[in-house]
Amino acid sequence: YESIGDIFMRLENPQTALEYFLTSKEKAESLTANPLNLEIYNKIGLTYQSLNEFDNALKYHQIAIRKSTEQYGETSIETINGLIYTGLVYENLGNTAEAIKYYEKGIPQLPDTDPDKEDMMEHLESLKQ
Repeated sequence: YESIGDIFMRLENPQTALEYFLTSKEKAESLTANPLNLEIYNKIGLTYQSLNEFDNALKYHQIAIRKSTEQYGETSIETINGLIYTGLVYENLGNTAEAIKYYEKGIPQLPDTDPDKEDMMEHLESLKQ
């Protein structure tokens, strides 16, 4: 279901993608041995964000941060992405102070090999001015 959701996102159909992402999450949560990839929470959050449903986006990014921190620690890529995506939601809402808070927690933790890290750091610095 998650892969089908990815396809619908590439086709710029976030509403249908969201249905598949939520189904993927529900199916995984119903299994006794839960293989749920925590990335699904961030995907759901990003999809809600693309639909301008920022409260739902925040909810799922916060779940991603909490669960990935508990399971993999504060430096896991799922945690880092959740922090950055939460910052993006706050930036979209016009709450620059809160966006900076989350960006400062996430962006510096990105691996130096991440091709977007430098641009994100520059964006963070521009928000601080």
